[in-house]
Amino acid sequence: MSATDREKILALVVGIAFISSARIFVAGAFSSIEVLFFYGVAFPSFIGVLALLIASIFVSRMSHRTAGVLMALYAISILTTDWTQGIHIIAALVIPVTLALLAEFGEYYIYAVGGMVIDISLRVLATGGEPIDFLYTRILLAMILFIGAYLLFGMNGKLKTPSFRLYTFLMLMELGLAYPNALLRYSGINVYYLREFVVMSIALGLLFYLTLFISLSIDIRILAIAGILLSIGVYLQNWLGVIFLAVLAGISVAMLPRGKLEGRISEFTLGTLYFVIISVLAVGAYVGRDIGLPFMENNLEVLIILTALLYSLLTIKGSEDRSINILRSSLTPIAFLFISALVVLVAFHASPATSSDLKIWTYNLHMGFDPHGHFNGRELVKLIESKSPDVIASQEVIGGSIHNAYQDLPLLISSRTGMTYEYKPTVEGTYGIAVFSKSPIHYIGGINLGSIGQTRPAMKVSLDIGRELTIVNVHMGLNEEERAMQAEELLKFSLKEPKAEILLGDFNAPSTEEASIGLIEKYYSDTFPIAPEFTWHWGKWKERDDYIFLLKDSSLKVKSMEVIKTDISDHYPMEVVFELP
Repeated sequence: MSATDREKILALVVGIAFISSARIFVAGAFSSIEVLFFYGVAFPSFIGVLALLIASIFVSRMSHRTAGVLMALYAISILTTDWTQGIHIIAALVIPVTLALLAEFGEYYIYAVGGMVIDISLRVLATGGEPIDFLYTRILLAMILFIGAYLLFGMNGKLKTPSFRLYTFLMLMELGLAYPNALLRYSGINVYYLREFVVMSIALGLLFYLTLFISLSIDIRILAIAGILLSIGVYLQNWLGVIFLAVLAGISVAMLPRGKLEGRISEFTLGTLYFVIISVLAVGAYVGRDIGLPFMENNLEVLIILTALLYSLLTIKGSEDRSINILRSSLTPIAFLFISALVVLVAFHASPATSSDLKIWTYNLHMGFDPHGHFNGRELVKLIESKSPDVIASQEVIGGSIHNAYQDLPLLISSRTGMTYEYKPTVEGTYGIAVFSKSPIHYIGGINLGSIGQTRPAMKVSLDIGRELTIVNVHMGLNEEERAMQAEELLKFSLKEPKAEILLGDFNAPSTEEASIGLIEKYYSDTFPIAPEFTWHWGKWKERDDYIFLLKDSSLKVKSMEVIKTDISDHYPMEVVFELP
């Protein structure tokens, strides 16, 4: 293998590791901090941040062989577990290495773009889930990283110092521009299926190359201004917003080789602090009130616009021209993306069978993690397939956000099980509640309940089960005073025509709480005559938070009920089988 071929392949690997390590780092850091803030478990939450800072300080003193060892460790960790709290510490060491390698690629930068396209392909193969959560994509990713580690180990010399601008590019991508489902969710497209996700993935991959090709003949200042204006697309809640954000992603990638990539010694520490601060604020945009950043809730748009502005200004300041062969270097990644698209469209076309009874669940999905920070997408799909519920009312449903590695749970569940769904996101278009159904489903409406903390939603849908059945799915607050207020709003919403025959969800309340559960039981009956001991669990903490209520004059009859004990989420699914009249 020639030196040129080695650099091309290495650049491809670095492009994949660049995106993957940043994604896993933020998700793992959030997961570890969550167990400290919400569950009081003193997991070493800040080790990952410390590891990132140390790696950034010493990256310019690292040899390529050391970088190869870190890349191999990352591959081994991915191959052996999906425990983000552990993997994110290793990912923290890899992030500065990938940035340093990007700084030295020169004309081979385009192959790193190809790596980003391959990462999109892996997410297509994982049907919107996290690639390290599924065995086949995990093996593919680890094999690619091992190849990069081998090539690095055979190189001499020290790594370059990445510029601060590289960190701004990394953060812009990590804010969601590298993820097709994030662009869709940001733009208010609440319901889409595998076909639309695949089309969006292909479009984004092609845009990376197309805008790069076009940008070579456009003045860098015009590109920068266009990038800033396009970032406002996060405020457009329609397909125009998707187009704006996708083009912004392409322009951001296209501008990278036009600006300074190697920096001074002081820049990597500043860049690391910037990356950490913006990541914390981005997480705060989703759970701001719960983690003490109330001013950030629903303010992700501001971060995207400001980051695009900073990246554009830094690009203009250090702009330079580079010679890039686009056509030949783009063929393999695009071909892999098309093959991945074809594979998933052929493989996942489930058509669920309905039964004579109605098996309905309420299930809090905990954002795609088990209680200890492992991804739960693969296990979740297996559970649903094995138990075959007809309807699932879910809470803490993520459609793709920075704090869960951009997993798309509605897409993942619908593509693997064939269930239709309705989704009501309440925070930044990507976090909320959903109802999945084997039968046709119609969205009637939704409300956001009055909240002291995080926004709490309720949604009403009707199901075609031979007759119209109306249900309400809800996720109530953590504070008793808050729940008392929410219970009154919820009843007005549920009893408004068409009345909800079934009211279910995560009420975050014990069955003895008169202000919420007691009020609801004036109109609805708990389908569990003997209250289960608990439905939420985390270590020594156990509570009954989840309920399936039946309207008192409903013609439905309860046939059986069960609490399914599983550690896939921090909640147990509650199941009730209704005998249809």
